[in-house]
Amino acid sequence: MKREILISATQREVRVAILEDDQLVEMQVDRPEARRMVGDIYWGKVDAVLPGLQAAFIDIGTDKAAFLHASDLVYDEGGDDDSDDDDDDDSHLSIVGEPSKETDQPDDDPESPYAPDDGPKIVVASTEQQPGKGGRGRRRGRGGRGRRGGSGAGAAGGGANGGANPPAGGAPPEGADTDGVEDDAAEPETAEATPVAAVERPERAPRAEKADKPDKPDKAEKAEKPERQERGAGGGGGRRGGGRRQRAEPPQIQDVLKRGQSIIVQVSKEPISTKGPRVTAQVSIAGRFVVFMPFASRVGVSRKIGERAERQRLRAQVQEVLPKNSGGVIVRTVGEDITQQTFQNEITTLINQWAKINKKTKFVGNPPKLLHRETSLTRTIIRDLFSEKIDSLTVDSKQIFNEIVEYLQGIAPELVDRVKLYEDKIPLFDKADIETEIRDLFKRRCDLPSGGYIIIEPTEALVSVDVNSGRFVGKKDPEKTIFKTNSEAAREVARQVRLRDIGGIIVCDFIDMETRQNRERVLNELRTHLGRDRARTKAFAVSDLGLIEMTRQRVRQSHLQSMTESCPTCNGTGRVFTPETIVRRMERSVRRIAVDGRKDNMVVKLHPDTAMYLLENEKDLLKKLEKGLGFSLEMRDDPLLRPDEFKLVVKGAGRDVTQQYNVA
Repeated sequence: MKREILISATQREVRVAILEDDQLVEMQVDRPEARRMVGDIYWGKVDAVLPGLQAAFIDIGTDKAAFLHASDLVYDEGGDDDSDDDDDDDSHLSIVGEPSKETDQPDDDPESPYAPDDGPKIVVASTEQQPGKGGRGRRRGRGGRGRRGGSGAGAAGGGANGGANPPAGGAPPEGADTDGVEDDAAEPETAEATPVAAVERPERAPRAEKADKPDKPDKAEKAEKPERQERGAGGGGGRRGGGRRQRAEPPQIQDVLKRGQSIIVQVSKEPISTKGPRVTAQVSIAGRFVVFMPFASRVGVSRKIGERAERQRLRAQVQEVLPKNSGGVIVRTVGEDITQQTFQNEITTLINQWAKINKKTKFVGNPPKLLHRETSLTRTIIRDLFSEKIDSLTVDSKQIFNEIVEYLQGIAPELVDRVKLYEDKIPLFDKADIETEIRDLFKRRCDLPSGGYIIIEPTEALVSVDVNSGRFVGKKDPEKTIFKTNSEAAREVARQVRLRDIGGIIVCDFIDMETRQNRERVLNELRTHLGRDRARTKAFAVSDLGLIEMTRQRVRQSHLQSMTESCPTCNGTGRVFTPETIVRRMERSVRRIAVDGRKDNMVVKLHPDTAMYLLENEKDLLKKLEKGLGFSLEMRDDPLLRPDEFKLVVKGAGRDVTQQYNVA
């Protein structure tokens, strides 16, 4: 498959387009007024602890307090240890903003990142392993929900505040990947933070029940619960053998955090709708070849590197260069052919970067304070996505071109020749003929090659996708006609959710098919194309009603949410009252004025369309009303009114009494 990256930049906007076989499949936009937060690290202050939700709200300086769930705390999960991690059945989340693709994962934690202002120290972890135990517990959210609402474990990276050289980088954007399809999970376990004294791990009694679920999690978070119940969906991965491990429950949040306490957190999910950001206490810092986790102590290898021998080789290679008690490391997919010296250089860079971030807590002042800002969109794309599998990268900005070349010369000089500077007068996206596709991604309707179409409708609870045959009537066999339409729709649905960056629960209403074989073929077609998505996705079997339920990882708003706003006329519903309905509402309001005993002459102001309806269909209405009311009514059209709005004004005085009498 041919893969290209196009970067178009102006002073106020950077747009990145990803093309597969000359078709636009993904777009990312970075603007100063809508800065990305995922991966940012904050020195926060606990604003409230809610035992009933097993969550806390952390003040990090944003408009709304950040949400921290107990499963995102740093704690020792225990668990059995193997020399390799092939038996893990979790579909783990990756570094912040990345999809969770199955990876090996360290844990064991030196110290705690929590800094209570008063009261006893909270014991959360141990730096020592028991005999026969590697202490390697895999970190996960409760119920397989996908921790942090499908956003991934915390990751930070290089950038303005990182003070590190290029290989460090920052946390990648959502679904960031080195191969364009999947990537590595980085799940920090427990760790040290300068403001906290070392702690010891106590004996923890087993809990009979799980803690309550967090913050009435949004639909994306709820949707990810079934992920452990069924495997094989796009981006899901499967169980590799072995039984499920017994893992300790998260600590009770009220035992770990107190109001007013300071804590280092990292943004794992940006504010969406009315909710504030979601954060994690488990920080991880992404480089190009490895992910460094200061709150862990083991070396893991990406599950994308499938051969056990190769995984063991990489693990041993990194263990030799990883300083003792410095943290944990995940070897990313792109690091498979990297030399030990390269690993050592990047690990050293990431460790130094974390030290600088951690040190800032001593001199930035009282929380909330920003400790580290995620690196730019362009650099994260280069670090996490640009690899041997990308045929070319074209950029129309000389400044960004120079930055990319300089960055690549430090981490992947063999890729420099694939970077091209576009200098034509025709805009880059126009030359690639993708501006029309970008415009159409905000439309409800998407046409299919055969003449059918799909309708995409976002709602508060989920996103619905309806498949219609449209102009396509086929030849003789209705089942073949339906199957062809559904197959085309499956491919387009997978592309559109990726292109529009839609997350949460998605329900696809395919045309009913008679045979089970055809239903399975359509489902497999959908899963195959979802597998190209860098965000974590899950598609379930076709229901008896022809519906396919699926979920997609969400860490930020979709393009529709971030680049549009609710219509001031319809308040986002897409519907307005008909002229006849407006006239009836006006009539009821006028009658209420008469019942109230008022005898003031009134001016009725209507939108021109409503006034025209009244003149053409009910021209005697006002005269009939005047006879029974005892005061005059004068109609005026007002083009400044909304189509479904009217006003009642006292004639002469000019006082608007609409709200007083317009009940319904």
